[in-house]
Amino acid sequence: MLFRNASDGRTPAIRYLHLMLIATMTLAFAAGGIAFNFDVQMPIRLRDTLFNIHRLAGVFCICLVVTWGCLVLARSLRSGIRMKMPTALGAYHVFLLVLAFLVPCLPWIARALDGRWEELYVLISPYNLVSHPTSQLTYWLLDKHKLLVELLAFLLLGHIAGALYHAVVLKDGVWRGMFSRSETSRRD
Repeated sequence: MLFRNASDGRTPAIRYLHLMLIATMTLAFAAGGIAFNFDVQMPIRLRDTLFNIHRLAGVFCICLVVTWGCLVLARSLRSGIRMKMPTALGAYHVFLLVLAFLVPCLPWIARALDGRWEELYVLISPYNLVSHPTSQLTYWLLDKHKLLVELLAFLLLGHIAGALYHAVVLKDGVWRGMFSRSETSRRD
């Protein structure tokens, strides 16, 4: 069955996690896009605030992805259902979650490799924490962070296009299933 119904694990908790992840990633992308645009002149306090918003949204994104994975795993263990190989669509969704986890993790790993430990445990910094790589590996990780952000943005645009295709063209209830509390709001 290509499209599963809401009884397959899309509980209200998973739906809310989905929406919170969308909001968090949008906030992180917007704050980072503005904060890291050094062509725009702005007060340093504003730039630091945007860096902190970007950073906290990334931490929250990591927490949401881990929570999502734990909920799916707990449901699988509770119901006794063995995890099976996902379909291509399922693998795409798993890939999106892995990217949503990796994107905010890479700058933290880069800071750790540079020995900037105070930047790892201070979530809201009193000073500017713009990463200045000191090693090739750190520079590479931060560069991959930017590349993965662009890849994730591209894939999420495809995700949104697919959701709109289901809502407008197919009208098969997939869209309604994400925003409805009813277990029977979607057709197979």
